[in-house]
Amino acid sequence: MAKKKTKSIAKGFSKKSQSLNTYLQKFDRYIDKGKWSQARALLKDMDASFPSSPKIFDCWLAFAEETGNGYLYQKKASEFIENHPDEPESYLALAYACQRNDYLILAVDALKTFCERFPEHPEVDDAQQDILQLEGIVTELMEHHHLSEAETFKRGKLNEQGRFFMEYHQYDQAIPLFQELIEIADDFAAGYNNLSLIYAMQGKLADAIALQKKVLEFDPENFQTLGNLVRFAVLSGDDQIAEKYLQQLKEVDLEIYECWLKKAETFAIFGDWQALVDLEQEIAQLDREEPDLPAIFWHLIAVGYGNLNKQTKARQFWRKALKIDPTFDYAQENFDNLNLPPNQQHTPWAFSIGEWISDAIQKDMQKLAEEMSKQEDPEEISFSQEVLTKHPELITLAPILIKRGSPSLKEFLTFLMKFTKNSQLVDIFKEYAFGKEGYDRDRMEAAQHLNQAGLIPSGNVTLWIDNKETEIMLMGMEIHDEPTIAHPPQISKLSSQGVVALKEGEGKKGEQIFLKALKLAPDAPDLQFNLANSYLLQEQNEKALELVQKIHQQYPDYYFATLFLARHHLQQEETDLVQPLLDSVFKAKRLNFQEFALFCDVQIQLAVTEENQEKALQWLRMWQNVEDEDHPRLRFWSNMLNLQSKMSSLIDKGKLFDDGSGDDFSDDFSQLYEDY
Repeated sequence: MAKKKTKSIAKGFSKKSQSLNTYLQKFDRYIDKGKWSQARALLKDMDASFPSSPKIFDCWLAFAEETGNGYLYQKKASEFIENHPDEPESYLALAYACQRNDYLILAVDALKTFCERFPEHPEVDDAQQDILQLEGIVTELMEHHHLSEAETFKRGKLNEQGRFFMEYHQYDQAIPLFQELIEIADDFAAGYNNLSLIYAMQGKLADAIALQKKVLEFDPENFQTLGNLVRFAVLSGDDQIAEKYLQQLKEVDLEIYECWLKKAETFAIFGDWQALVDLEQEIAQLDREEPDLPAIFWHLIAVGYGNLNKQTKARQFWRKALKIDPTFDYAQENFDNLNLPPNQQHTPWAFSIGEWISDAIQKDMQKLAEEMSKQEDPEEISFSQEVLTKHPELITLAPILIKRGSPSLKEFLTFLMKFTKNSQLVDIFKEYAFGKEGYDRDRMEAAQHLNQAGLIPSGNVTLWIDNKETEIMLMGMEIHDEPTIAHPPQISKLSSQGVVALKEGEGKKGEQIFLKALKLAPDAPDLQFNLANSYLLQEQNEKALELVQKIHQQYPDYYFATLFLARHHLQQEETDLVQPLLDSVFKAKRLNFQEFALFCDVQIQLAVTEENQEKALQWLRMWQNVEDEDHPRLRFWSNMLNLQSKMSSLIDKGKLFDDGSGDDFSDDFSQLYEDY
């Protein structure tokens, strides 16, 4: 059919408004620059200010067209018709969207309505030609059902209307449509498949499974049904049944868009990453042009490659997904995650909350988040236990979600585990933390959360890091970004000025500022400590040391002073005095980022002094999990320890020197030297 371009659909619909025109100009700038999130936010503001404006309708269509969001296009066209039933162009826009989204019968319906209501419109002849073409396609697609044309379109319209409402989670409107479809066509698989998906989202897994088993009675190779049964079995925690249906799905040999997409979704739900990779390679080897698959398909392929640690291929397919749909959040979030340093990356995830858990659980999650925002102490939140009591299926899902869920889902499960201390959840977290599945960061974070909740002790534990068993240090402390000491505004202002002076190397100026501040708060350890730093800048080292020792005696929980003294003893080679000081910090419940950085720095320095490279690397990894690589001391130690590690490797291989004389460096070491 003739495609209606968005710029002409709403032409001349509304009167000029200076305020609206300002919005429209801003919208055009966002579109021209590809700023999709800003454009969408602006459209929502425009809707609120100018409800049902035809020009804003035109903008929504332009946005949907530019971002490749066919469902949004169809939704907005439908809404506009409800408010402006006498605008002929809106029916053509709806027909275009329906055809694009594979709602062919709804496209025919929109075109027929257009022809009936506007018989004199200049595009009626084109529309009638489109109707004939689409009716022929629908009849051909439904030929194996052996239905009359009237029955074909009756069933098809019910199914497509239900699918559209289902897409936007309008289940109350979708369910009666699918129920009516099943009543008039008890052998029409699509009605059962779609209704079962809705039941699953409502948490009615038993009902969903029962519906799908009915389909297998008359269509045992229905790939949509088999994929759904895998999903429902996974959500029910029945891996054995899930694998049975998964194997049946793999045996379905249909080279069509819908089958490939369903297979990709199902393999991702099950976590069969190799099957996803095999599917991509199978399609790549087809003896014809690559099929026009949607962004979600290539995103799922990327997740498969990513979970097999094939990051280059994963990056390639996330780029492909984003080229098809620049607004596709799942792909963008995973792509951004892949661009982080390896030790900071989360395990790639295929789906977010909506594909895993029911609407009822999502509502309770939102309620829990609202309660958290009102409570100063999350431990007082009683609703967290209530969520588990109301939704025991969360325990069934937890082993899957902690391995394959999005970071936000893992965060939600972590909260429930820490504040309910549910024994089953705790065991699930332990199994994951000490297992091999998933990326290092996620498993280390799981171990850290268990430690912070007091469920495993602080100290050395063995985790799988870099594909080998590695001993790491766990600390039960919270790392935060709050000031160590809060001051009234006047003192805070002076303190900030003093810190700026210290950073600029102006020790005398800093001394004057901190002395002034101490007149207002004479017992503030942070002000005293910064005064000591000003003495250091003036090379009054003994005076600085004496003041820091005094601070440590009076305020043993002021850890900057403690760590200052630990570093001082290291410099004086008084290593026996260092460990007790570090042990006192190790027992802290909370450290801010600066304290933690200094703590790790001193720990690494001590380990290097003791020639304990493994211990130094443990502390480096712990620091890297919290801090970015831009921190100068972290970058220094990272380079230094990597250099030492590579030198040790060359020595072990006997490759450090060419002839053993010590005069000539080997090529390997020369290259290493250049690298650093």
